[in-house]
Amino acid sequence: MLLEKLQALRSRANKLRFARTSARVRQTAPLIYTSSPDVWVVSMVGHDSVNMYLVAVKSFMVFFVDASIEVINDGSLTANDLALLREQIPGVYVSNSADVDTGRCPSYSSWKRLFRIIERTQTSYVVQLDSDTVAAGPMVEIERLASTNTGFMIGDGHWTTPIDPKHVQSIAGRWHATGPQAFLERVLADLDLFPAGQRYLHGCAGFAGYPRGSLSREAVEAMSLRIEAGIGKDNWHKWGSEQAISNCLISLTPNACTLPWPKYRNYMFPATNDPFTAACFIHFVGTYRYRDTVYSQAVEQFYGYYNSLISPKPRARAG
Repeated sequence: MLLEKLQALRSRANKLRFARTSARVRQTAPLIYTSSPDVWVVSMVGHDSVNMYLVAVKSFMVFFVDASIEVINDGSLTANDLALLREQIPGVYVSNSADVDTGRCPSYSSWKRLFRIIERTQTSYVVQLDSDTVAAGPMVEIERLASTNTGFMIGDGHWTTPIDPKHVQSIAGRWHATGPQAFLERVLADLDLFPAGQRYLHGCAGFAGYPRGSLSREAVEAMSLRIEAGIGKDNWHKWGSEQAISNCLISLTPNACTLPWPKYRNYMFPATNDPFTAACFIHFVGTYRYRDTVYSQAVEQFYGYYNSLISPKPRARAG
């Protein structure tokens, strides 16, 4: 009990440190980039995550190719938030989650993001970028995957390659987890979601690539309804089902892969002895986000290279 209280205090202090550190992103120079219709970088953003998002998108775009940027307003962005985003990301496109219809699928925010991505994939490759991420080096793998229209997901050290759905089902049947992805994976091979020989990617939708032409509303809704029938509506409509279906959707695209770990990592999922400075991309999943000061250190590192690369008073250019 004492250890838990001490950890809670440390986490609170680390969160306050991060809030102060991330707020400084507002003083960095606006992003310089050239928008491109070939690739869209899409994120759902809310009022409480504006600073995090600015770190995420600026650090990512410094090391990425030309792309267009879209912010999906979760409904909580204020007028000041929107003005700041447009100042810091010239040419950013802002859409509204309230305008997105998810049909007969779950309707919470991540599903609205997925259905907005569906619209974008009709003509473009889409990178889904969570706000709680920091890029720290050249992402040559992402450039290659986007340029070849190949899907990807960030994974971990345990699930590095595509796996037979029957094998996944066999393993998942021993787990006690109660999230939508666990329920799905316990019956994965029985739902006939994959053609014979198709492999499955066990990854995370926090950082993912959706190939151009790979999605349709009809196919996603049909898959969602099939899964819902297999595991029950109450289980499927819980938080996390959008990630579960994203695993399936990206798995079904040609040559899709999970990114090499720990070069691309979900922080502490699993733990690694490699220092965070060895990674080129880190997703700070909520469970361990403020367990220590690494998130703040990663943001400090971002300021160092961003300020050295971007002129203090740039002439912003978008498109």
